[in-house]
Amino acid sequence: MNQSDLKVTGIDFLKQQNEELHHTSEFVTPRLVVRRGQPFVVSLSLSRAHSAGDQLHIHLSVGAQPLQSQETLVIIPVTQSAVAQGWSARIIQTSGQKCEVEVRTAPNAAVGQYSFKVKIGEDYLYSPEDSNIYVLFNPWCEGDGVYLPDEEARKEYVINDTGYIYVGSANDITGKPWNFGQFEENMLDCCLFLLDKKGLKQVARKEPARVARAMAAVVNANDENGVLCGNWSGDYSDGTPPVHWTGSLAILQEYHKSRKPVCYGQCWVFSGVLTTGTFTALLHYGFPFATISFQLL
Repeated sequence: MNQSDLKVTGIDFLKQQNEELHHTSEFVTPRLVVRRGQPFVVSLSLSRAHSAGDQLHIHLSVGAQPLQSQETLVIIPVTQSAVAQGWSARIIQTSGQKCEVEVRTAPNAAVGQYSFKVKIGEDYLYSPEDSNIYVLFNPWCEGDGVYLPDEEARKEYVINDTGYIYVGSANDITGKPWNFGQFEENMLDCCLFLLDKKGLKQVARKEPARVARAMAAVVNANDENGVLCGNWSGDYSDGTPPVHWTGSLAILQEYHKSRKPVCYGQCWVFSGVLTTGTFTALLHYGFPFATISFQLL
């Protein structure tokens, strides 16, 4: 059978099925959100039935100048057998002109927004209308540097989107409810924008510590023209008093829309915004995180 007559006519990213398994179903985005080091399944619609001699490859790329040498461009041959670790793709089911492929990213893959394409043979490359998927850190994967072995800890530090921030002094501590809002609309894109603004290279986004340091810097408007302006003067007439904030969402959405620092924050507000994810700065990328305010020290 001539391979040149085989084309891809569509890709179903099986969003609901995959996101339930990846603990990402609460993200408000039309794009697939998966966690690195864990397989996900896509359904390919083909121009004819797949045959054993057909050579398929999955192209995954992240960043403006993806390179194979840095694994920001990964070309994965689609095989018939499973691979235990690293980047892999295998056919798990065919039915007529449908072909289901299980794709696995490496547990140290760079986090971010990837373009997903399918190559057949030497010359044909199919890109769906919206080819982008998000790849996050994975506290459920033992090979990931952010792995958490305890399920209750994962629920508390990754999935939970509300909590308390404790503020005050050693003799007068109060709890302030906080909505971290890491799953809400535009939060993933806001996180990507902040990492780009900081200039963190795509290859560096493999490392949780470097992502955390970048986010910690860019959340501060004084150092990086970032998210929040600090103000301890007591005069907040040209902005929002820090005590009026009840969550990270409004702050990050305002910043994402205006691209200008939001006024005003103090230490617990900076901490809450940073925790939201990476972001809201560190949870969005699946980074386990807890808020600590130096007001208590």
